[in-house]
Amino acid sequence: MRTTRRRSLPAGWPLSVAFLGYPLWWALGVGEFVFLLAAVPLAVSLLKRTGWRRLLAPRAVFGWWLLFLAVVVASAAVLTTYAPGAVPEPGSPLTFGYRVLWYAAVTVALLYIGNTEEKTVSDLRISRLLGYMFVVTTIGGLLGVVAPHLEFRSPLEMLLPHSVSSKEFMHVIVHPASAEVQNVLGYVEPRPKAPFTYVNSWGANLSFFLPFFLYSWCRKKTPVGAGTWHRSSSRQRPFPSSTR
Repeated sequence: MRTTRRRSLPAGWPLSVAFLGYPLWWALGVGEFVFLLAAVPLAVSLLKRTGWRRLLAPRAVFGWWLLFLAVVVASAAVLTTYAPGAVPEPGSPLTFGYRVLWYAAVTVALLYIGNTEEKTVSDLRISRLLGYMFVVTTIGGLLGVVAPHLEFRSPLEMLLPHSVSSKEFMHVIVHPASAEVQNVLGYVEPRPKAPFTYVNSWGANLSFFLPFFLYSWCRKKTPVGAGTWHRSSSRQRPFPSSTR
């Protein structure tokens, strides 16, 4: 009697899908949501393997991070308050919830990577995904310079009701554009933003992804332990001063 083995997806596959497919997700209008969706299977896999009580976290800083998250959640109480000198508009619950979900997704990714064996999801693999995003960001920047007026309706934008997609917050997210033409220094010039939502996001991501690109794509192959950033391949990555 022949038995069939059930093939399982490789560890960390949501991260690979989110990063490697990001140009496509951006064009489809779901680029800002794909990482939020990827956090769901990461969380499920993490809890199945470790459970709440066996989670490792960096003790020195994780408590401060949880305190920050608590302050963020508590700030919902002042969404309807007008800050002096600010634009006289109340805070949007939609925008607030969106930001909270991002913080939650980042927390899940941190705990997943930190509680996964180095030999299963290696540091080099993660660095190469982030280095790949540097290449994508650079190409998006060049696109914004060469074709600053490129924009189009994404499939998600077409599917959403006009009452939803026409809102400024949602429209910027689901409507891909290569750049924003602005007058910043006294003259009009394009500021790249593809494949992200805002021009500031493009600049921040370019500088953030650069070190990972230099490390993972330009490094020479050296034996393990010969001055490389090699972590232990024990059960979990050893967080500094980890706590359970």
